[in-house]
Amino acid sequence: ALSESVDIVTTACTDQASLTVSSVSERFELPTYISAETAMNVTNKMYMKKRLIEKNIPTAQSIFFDSEYSWKENKYKLPDFPLVIKPCDCNSSKGVTVVNNYNELNSAVENAFLLSRCGSVIAEKFVDGREISIDVWAGKNGVEILSVSETEKLPDSENYFTIYKSVYPVADIERYNDKIISAANDISTAFGLSDCPILIQALINDDEIFIIEFNVHMGGTKYMMS
Repeated sequence: ALSESVDIVTTACTDQASLTVSSVSERFELPTYISAETAMNVTNKMYMKKRLIEKNIPTAQSIFFDSEYSWKENKYKLPDFPLVIKPCDCNSSKGVTVVNNYNELNSAVENAFLLSRCGSVIAEKFVDGREISIDVWAGKNGVEILSVSETEKLPDSENYFTIYKSVYPVADIERYNDKIISAANDISTAFGLSDCPILIQALINDDEIFIIEFNVHMGGTKYMMS
């Protein structure tokens, strides 16, 4: 940043880089839309998930493990199978595994702990539904929904980037519009996000919406018109 005399540092497509962006920007007094403290919070899925639950923003039932000792002590307090196991500070679905029984559980949790830089893991109730990405601008007077696309993923993506296609427009999305706007406003308020982009990942099913997670950066989607 110093040697190239840059005017701004930003990111698209990846949430974990948001902390780098905000930290470098603060250090060199460059413009940035979120503080390093906020970036630290919203790139930690454990903090994010706890805050969503605390503020009654619809999301899957979850339990959190901040150490392997915590996992061993609380593993039998989990919600019913199937479960989604994920490290709390990775992106691109790295370390995310759907497990259907205790035989699959231990290896999924061990892998998630290995991948988490801060050594924390989330186990959440599996929610079925269509996955959507919601591009939002959080302004001072509320949120504006810029676009909603449906995400399609590879069935076996161990060695590949998970998402292979985003489709726009989303079929039958109008029935969810009010809940999408409400969830986006609640997220903006709960996390103190203003004058910034928000990319929300959610599941829709039977007129309900469940927030998977969100990121404070621009979307990088390539659309296939349906």
